[in-house]
Amino acid sequence: MSDPQTPDDAGDTAMASSKGSQPSLLNIKSLPTNSLMRVESDVLEPLTFSQSEAVWELQPKGFLHPNSAIEIGMSVGGATRAFPFVNVGVHSLVRRAVLRTTAGRVINDTDDWNHLQSVKSMFLNNSSNKEREQYTSGRQVDFAVQYAEGSDLSVTDRVTIIAGEGGYGLCNNLDYCEMASTLLTNGSQGANVQHHLLNTAESTFQIKLHELFPYMGAGNQLPLFLLPNEKIQVVLYWTQPGGTNRLCISQADETLAGDHVDSVINVVQGKCKLIADYTFYQGEIMEKFRDDYTKGMTFMYNDTRLSKQTVTVATAVNNVRNLGGNGMMVDNVIWNYQEAGSELNLLGGFDAIAPSVVGVSRNRLTSNLFVNSEFLYPQSITNPARQFHNLKEASKGIPFITRECYSGQGIEGLVSGATVHSFEGRSQGGELNGEFFHQGFRLSGLGRRVDNTGIRLHSSATMGAATTQRAWLSIRRYVVISDGHLECYFI
Repeated sequence: MSDPQTPDDAGDTAMASSKGSQPSLLNIKSLPTNSLMRVESDVLEPLTFSQSEAVWELQPKGFLHPNSAIEIGMSVGGATRAFPFVNVGVHSLVRRAVLRTTAGRVINDTDDWNHLQSVKSMFLNNSSNKEREQYTSGRQVDFAVQYAEGSDLSVTDRVTIIAGEGGYGLCNNLDYCEMASTLLTNGSQGANVQHHLLNTAESTFQIKLHELFPYMGAGNQLPLFLLPNEKIQVVLYWTQPGGTNRLCISQADETLAGDHVDSVINVVQGKCKLIADYTFYQGEIMEKFRDDYTKGMTFMYNDTRLSKQTVTVATAVNNVRNLGGNGMMVDNVIWNYQEAGSELNLLGGFDAIAPSVVGVSRNRLTSNLFVNSEFLYPQSITNPARQFHNLKEASKGIPFITRECYSGQGIEGLVSGATVHSFEGRSQGGELNGEFFHQGFRLSGLGRRVDNTGIRLHSSATMGAATTQRAWLSIRRYVVISDGHLECYFI
């Protein structure tokens, strides 16, 4: 991962033309290394708060640094062992993330943001998840070889692995417990989450602003001091507090509570804060910046738009639908299938299911995009390896996920069973296999806007149950700051 002072993808998603047209002070990647600055930090309480949404309002001073963060704490009733979903962590709480002005100008608005993070989180490497994210955000997808019981050697024989005697599994710096007599209170055989992740610890977690908003994810700072006439607001819409929308539960809790529908998981208002970092530069630099751009400043950034559809088993076989984007400049499309009724597992409802299992292999997904009267590829994509490559190209990073977890294909190496190889009593093989099957298409090479017919997604897959198909379009926009006001436009 990159230096903690810099967002992981800072500068990577910003368009070259925008970086060339905007002042260097607005992007932390463009700042000279010898820049003199000071940072003020405010701990802001929500302007309004409920179990459905929270609103914070920023002061019109300095530059808002993209490493500013939302701090979140929860209270849980009805569950003995509740913990963040392993792939998205505390990000599961945020259904929608909005960055706007008090005048109603929307800079970023991402719906189903938590589901999009199931894609983004795949690009965190193992060590970052284990050493940092499980303490800050609750994410903990780190895989390591698990050794056969009574042996100092890993088991590589496929038959033995399937029998539950070895393979690889989640690793969180704690040993797998083989004997029930050595367990901590309420723990289970196999692996258990670290204590600070349990609801009983009442820990707080953080979500960075550069994770919430694509504008800031590109490394951009917001020049708040240029907006004295209107303030910037951060608005988060929460997932529903009931059921298993917010946290995962142990297998024992699921069995005890009958699918855990009676559990109440609340965001605690007193633990919900915005830690805002305001950057200031030498006085003459700030004043010159203000004078230079009093009459107007324009630069580009990216926003995200969601298109969602419920897909039945029958319609999934040959599905064509319009994703929108007509008249806009679209850089890429990220999409997936989420399995209905999958909330009670390690990933919750934040999975991306591969096509149905047939024997020991999975059916193939066939997909393509129809843009500006032509298909993006002359032949539809069916090879999972090519689909993995397309996701990498669209996201500009390498997913840290195994072939088995991605497409459900290859050797079945995930440890299974509900005892010594479980994670909080849950079968890793049953709940992680083929559950990271995200798809991506990169369109920026087209070099032109989408015509009035929009983008059509052609897909064909054999699914075992009804699914929700989500697609996020990365759309170019530009912002104009002039005379103390901010305006946003689609390009």
